[in-house]
Amino acid sequence: CTHTHTQRAHSPPPLCTHGTMLTAEEVVLCQEEGSDGRAGLSFWHLAGPGPTAEIQQLYQEVVVGRCYFPKHFKPLPATGATVVDVGANVGLFSMLCAHESPGATLVAVEPIPELHTLLEKNLGRVSLNTEAVCHSVQAGAAATAAHHADFEFVYDSPGESSRHATEHAEQQQRLLAACNHAIAEAAAESKPVFEAAADRIRHAMKKTPGLRQAPLVRLSDLFRACDLSFIDLLKVDCEGDELEALQGIDASDWPKIAQVAVEVHDVAGRLAAVCDLLAAQGFMTDTRQQRPEQSATGFLTFVPESLCLWYVYATRHRPDTS
Repeated sequence: CTHTHTQRAHSPPPLCTHGTMLTAEEVVLCQEEGSDGRAGLSFWHLAGPGPTAEIQQLYQEVVVGRCYFPKHFKPLPATGATVVDVGANVGLFSMLCAHESPGATLVAVEPIPELHTLLEKNLGRVSLNTEAVCHSVQAGAAATAAHHADFEFVYDSPGESSRHATEHAEQQQRLLAACNHAIAEAAAESKPVFEAAADRIRHAMKKTPGLRQAPLVRLSDLFRACDLSFIDLLKVDCEGDELEALQGIDASDWPKIAQVAVEVHDVAGRLAAVCDLLAAQGFMTDTRQQRPEQSATGFLTFVPESLCLWYVYATRHRPDTS
């Protein structure tokens, strides 16, 4: 098939921020019309103070900040893109892709049952011309049908649920330390933002995580099951499993993939390993460390450098990152 790319102006679908605060077991529907005349990004998410703060930050990063669409990437085809979303959460990125490429084929992977239920619900709301398939699995390097993975479910920030409990606990400590430093250094009008964040982190750290389980599936097996012959964009954000997820792609499948965007927690040389793997498959890579950013509307996305979180962008053409 032929894939054409046209440059388009992007105005992010709006996030609806009103609604009654519900318990962590319930969900709230946010709906609003987009400024470009198409339907806005209307979606379900887990509610409660922690999950609501998390989804607002995810919206800023994924939809407003377009963190998985760097400027040097080729845009998705105007219609009918094929996107694989590994670590889909409740589907914000998949829904954005459907918004920008009507008729897209979306393959979304999310292992946490609570998030997967809402992912299915959200992708069921996108255009009827869009084919969306949701898989309640985790991508792994050498999975078998009988191989399951155990996850710690983080009630106050479900998107951070992970197989790597120690890694997550260390990140929480780093984030709390950064918040406390910001409280000491911030201007008086900014202190309440960091104080509220620190309170949420301390509250979350006192809670005993839940236990969730999901099958491990190699991405190449998933590609075959979904009969994917070409992938415009592979996005991977799976809380410490990003390298293993990429290792689960066969050499014969890499030529099918045009572009890759990965979030990497750089521990034990993981960033270099991801970049080396992608380079070995013929990609040129660009990296960007996540840092605190304030949007034009004043929303602060607080990702301190001490968290060592990076984006890796891989393309088949030489990126112009100027």
